Amino acid sequence: MEWLVIIRCILSWIPHSPSNQFIRIIYDITEPLLRPFRKIRLGNQAMMVDFAPFFAVLAIVLIKSVILAPLYALIARLII
Repeated sequence: MEWLVIIRCILSWIPHSPSNQFIRIIYDITEPLLRPFRKIRLGNQAMMVDFAPFFAVLAIVLIKSVILAPLYALIARLII
């Protein structure tokens, strides 16, 4: 999922057609993940930078390492 967010960031820097189906799919998949982080605004009005992708990737990595990794380890111990 974090790769889709990174791909979306790269696509946002490149001019593209809004009707491009591949780009629409990437945006449709990643927007629900980015939306909660769009409320976080860093910088002043003259220089607003969208940090939503950074925070989304950070959240994905933290969830994977803090929640999913121990859960997978627990399941592996229960199976063996």
